[in-house]
This record gives sequence, structure tokens and C-alpha cells, in this order.
Amino acid sequence: MRHHHHQPVARKGGYQSVRKENVSAPRRGDGGEGTDVRRPARRVAVLVDDDQPFGDMISDLLTDEFGCGVLVCTHADQAEPMVLAVRADVVLLDLVMPGDGREALRALKANPLTRLVPVFF
Repeated sequence: MRHHHHQPVARKGGYQSVRKENVSAPRRGDGGEGTDVRRPARRVAVLVDDDQPFGDMISDLLTDEFGCGVLVCTHADQAEPMVLAVRADVVLLDLVMPGDGREALRALKANPLTRLVPVFF
């Protein structure tokens, strides 16, 4: 397994690490008429899990095998804001973790902007 370097992000409640992403040119139409939206050039997965060894293993798999950018947060309360911020393509969610993963799942599915994002738990 290849070792990847993560860029640490210091934030209360916990983003554990963020992989650096290539950003594509601005595009129109995703955030309303006349709005430019910057988005990573490749698929983005948000991993919501407080188990670092497991998170590292899943991050490596998604990056190496599927070419995904992976962002990790270690507290369920940060899942919805992160998914919104990066416009995630998929979420991998630990249901039993700080902040209640089940509540994070409910919040993601109740929000019209995130309800169609696939969530695996």
C-alpha cells in the first residue's frame, strides 16, 4: 500500500486530514445563473469516521483504486457542512462515532442539497 501525505486541518470538532485536490476552471450553472463554482477535477468522497487506521486504509483504497479525492472528518456533526462545502459525490459514514452518525445521516437526507448524495455506512 502506498503512503499518502495528508494536509492537516486544525478545526475544533475535527477534520482529521484533507487530501490536496486539483481544482478545475470555474463553471457556470451549478450555483445559480451567473455563479462560478470551483470544484475538484475528480470525484470527491467524504469519509466520516473517527478510527484513523481504518480511515487511512479507506482513503488509500479510494485514491489508489478509484482516483477519488478523499476528505476526512472525525466528528459526525461536521459531515453535512463538509459535504455541502465540497459538493461531495459520495459519503462513507460511521454510524457509531462522536456526534451520532445516525443524526448526521438524517441531516444529510433531510437537506435538499445533499439528499441525493449516496451515503454508505
